[in-house]
Amino acid sequence: MTLHRLRKSDTLPAVGRDIDTTCSKCKAELAHTIMAMVAEMPAMVRCNTCGSEHKYRLTKAAATKRKPATGVGSRRALPRKDDVTLSRERFERLAGDRDHASATPYSPRLVAEKGLLIDHKTFGPGVVELVMGTKATVVFADAARTLVVNR
Repeated sequence: MTLHRLRKSDTLPAVGRDIDTTCSKCKAELAHTIMAMVAEMPAMVRCNTCGSEHKYRLTKAAATKRKPATGVGSRRALPRKDDVTLSRERFERLAGDRDHASATPYSPRLVAEKGLLIDHKTFGPGVVELVMGTKATVVFADAARTLVVNR
């Protein structure tokens, strides 16, 4: 008998995948769908039980496993000022001189296409740079983020 083995890439968090976290509305540890990622960490999640959206928080078990950072290179890397400046220039190049008031409000049900100007309630105006099925890379003034679309 052979066992099915998961590849490491199948277990990493990604937009559209489910993850367990504490729901701020249900006050319980439940399954959530990842709605937005920043780098390799989930940023926004939607509760599969009540449907509320909130920032991702580590579960109590995962938070207790985390060790406090010590040492010289242990601080979490924050975006450098140069990175934010480059992202702003990229956003302005993609957005051009379009009026931000005419931006389409973001929703996971949004039918995204390249070049679409959107307005996210947390991140502000952004431009869709790349669409990959149910995920889209959106460039905002401070950073590029992967969001759920076409759901």
